[in-house]
Amino acid sequence: MSPLESTEYPLLLGLDTSTSVTSIAIARGERVLFSTTHQQEDRRSESLWLDLKSDLDHCGVSLNQVDGFVVCLGPGAFTGLRVGVAAIKGLSLATGKPAAGISSLEASAFAANRTGLVCALVNAYKGEVYSQMFSFDERGAPVALNEALVSTSTAAIERVADVRSLTFAGDAVGAFEALILGAAEGGEWTLAGSKPLAESLVKLAVRKREVWRAALKACYIRPAEAEVKLAAGLLGSKIKRTLSGDQI
Repeated sequence: MSPLESTEYPLLLGLDTSTSVTSIAIARGERVLFSTTHQQEDRRSESLWLDLKSDLDHCGVSLNQVDGFVVCLGPGAFTGLRVGVAAIKGLSLATGKPAAGISSLEASAFAANRTGLVCALVNAYKGEVYSQMFSFDERGAPVALNEALVSTSTAAIERVADVRSLTFAGDAVGAFEALILGAAEGGEWTLAGSKPLAESLVKLAVRKREVWRAALKACYIRPAEAEVKLAAGLLGSKIKRTLSGDQI
């Protein structure tokens, strides 16, 4: 059940672990009460619980007061996504409160705060980006106009080359600013850059009630490096057994 069905202004906790920076937001409906980021080092799975507790304590909020949880499903950093989705699943199970998931591409497009077309570019590492183009519906929520793609930055930009008026948003925009503006060819292309996504997650979860009905499953777009090695027969039997088990 969506928390929106039980209260007009639910207390929501948003979590994004799709990058090296953990983003956490606490909101009453769409009104953000608290938003912060935590730079992650090693052992994120351990530090995340301390970060969440510290932020809730700072707001004077207990887990039992939270009406619902929202997590970024990716694409993004594989390990970070697994940690974040597992954490929200655990919190949902422990509290009996619902959880919802939203993609990093959709949240990046929403964070641009635009009404026209937005191309979300998210860092895929290894010189690649995840990309997807969005328009916006009457709720102000992003609507995907093509499939999410992992590619070189050049291929991602070529895919939208015929769009005259377009905004680029997401954490990969800064690294490819010169390439984007150089490819504009007289078009009205603007850069919105990147913002922590937790605030966008909670706001979208209020506008898009349907996200509360979907199962939480991380969105990777491409296989993990370990899965590539598994397919190539380059992993030992113990690791093979681990990868063949249930995955988040």
